[in-house]
Amino acid sequence: MKSPVDFKGYQILKINYVTSPVEEGLPIDGSIPDPEPDIRVNPDNKNKFAVILNSKIIPETDKEDHQCPLELEFEVLGHFELTRDLDEEERIFHMAVSAPSMLYGIVRSWVSQLTSNSEIGTIMLPSVQFADLGEEKDESKEKEGASKSTEK
Repeated sequence: MKSPVDFKGYQILKINYVTSPVEEGLPIDGSIPDPEPDIRVNPDNKNKFAVILNSKIIPETDKEDHQCPLELEFEVLGHFELTRDLDEEERIFHMAVSAPSMLYGIVRSWVSQLTSNSEIGTIMLPSVQFADLGEEKDESKEKEGASKSTEK
């Protein structure tokens, strides 16, 4: 059976990659926040949509004895199409989870290729579970709603 999501291609909208010299003996440390997918549906065809992912490496500034000799920021646009009619729940799942997962896999691959021969070594972006991101948002909205209702 054919996948319900057809990946049509991607475009790098922004990539900022700057390195600085590594200081011998200091550990390298930084973090990258989970990218939040920005989903845009074609108004003329609800089965065609785009996903934009962006994020950047952030130095761990609270650690004085660590260094982050790398600035990396990316924004990438992926084009997708749903290959068959789906119920609304399945549509939302594939647009919010399946498509961003495919696109992020590509981002992880080219970041590791870009950094593979650098002095600091290959950067492998962490895995992201886009299904979990949606659940975390729902939980935070529920908590926010509960706290607002108790404030009255």
